Amino acid sequence: MTETKLGWSKVGRLWAAPIVLFMFFGNVVVAEGRVAASNAQIWQSALSQLKQNNLINALPHLEQLVTRDPSNIEYRYELALTLLKLGQYGRAKHHLDLLSATKLSPGARSAVENLRSQISERNKISGYFSFEIVPESNVAKQTENGIIDIGGIPFQLNAIGEPGVSVKIDAGVQYTEKVNKNITLKIGLDLSARLNEEEKYRDISLVGRTGLAFSSTPKSSFEAGLLLGKRWLADEKYSNTSGAYFGYHRKTGQKGQVSMNLQLAHTTHVTNSPDNNIATVQLSYTHGVSVNSQVTFGVFHQITNSSDVATAGKNTGAKISGLYAFPKGIVAGLSLSYAVDQREGYNPVFFTQARKDNSTKLDVTLHHRDFRIGGYAPQLIMGVERNKSNNVLADYTNKYMSIGFTRKF
Repeated sequence: MTETKLGWSKVGRLWAAPIVLFMFFGNVVVAEGRVAASNAQIWQSALSQLKQNNLINALPHLEQLVTRDPSNIEYRYELALTLLKLGQYGRAKHHLDLLSATKLSPGARSAVENLRSQISERNKISGYFSFEIVPESNVAKQTENGIIDIGGIPFQLNAIGEPGVSVKIDAGVQYTEKVNKNITLKIGLDLSARLNEEEKYRDISLVGRTGLAFSSTPKSSFEAGLLLGKRWLADEKYSNTSGAYFGYHRKTGQKGQVSMNLQLAHTTHVTNSPDNNIATVQLSYTHGVSVNSQVTFGVFHQITNSSDVATAGKNTGAKISGLYAFPKGIVAGLSLSYAVDQREGYNPVFFTQARKDNSTKLDVTLHHRDFRIGGYAPQLIMGVERNKSNNVLADYTNKYMSIGFTRKF
């Protein structure tokens, strides 16, 4: 059996220079932050500028304070308030979400929730955008073996797992309008694209959603709506999706939030492939350990019904992730996920049992909140995924290392 080994070296060589520059500039930013002034002196300078309504001049002082002491609630609240007044609603919401998920006094919590409400009222059109250049050791996500064994017969593969570089883009826009005190109309459009020099690896999805959100108390909300989606594979139309979604979110205690989401979708394919009916339920819990650290645990279960027994089946998984902001500006994230995908049937010409995949994925992210390019902080992303499958074609390992951009600073 011939086997091609694809390791970190091929991925790392592509990003050796960017990584060195990332760490170098991060160290430069940290060094620049080590000024003689104490936190108390910088705080007084910030308050002085705020009293004169010089928000632009106060902002760098507040940024520096949060970088130095990310666990300080007062520093982060004033930063969020200043960002809100400057119209930087996305960044303000990020800090308010962190504050909302930590232990606060009744007065402080009321102030935080008041600012969150102001953002919802002022910012009717919101959006997000992420961009990554991703070198991978196995861009095709298939076996790395050139020869495989099926039923005791060796087969030579023309295409095997190989390294490549993809561009990942996730973007979305949402319009919200208050219908009355407790009901909000939401209209959104989301784009997920994976672009590659090789046409066969290109994957683009576009999903539109329209629904209503109901919230009678600050602690809980419910939303429901309809969705329409399209998907393109290898630059060709692949499928159309329609369905409905439901979501429920509730704060638990002072530090936690529970979210449950249900999606029911019907997918038709442009080719002669059978239609699919897919039901997905997700449950997650986020716990604010402190204002500079969070942990999230989630589980999901997906059922796919189709006349194609090799596609129909169940997929169940779990994921745990954490985020921690260190003093001096480094922000680190870690996530670990595991899933089991069990299909109902198989093609008897090639296989003797239904496909079953056990997939494990580990991601590590790093960025420095004071090192920015055009309003975004470069983020180093490293990961490995292992898909252990009884289908030899789908048994693979993929390692990746990329630099993306984030607004979470």
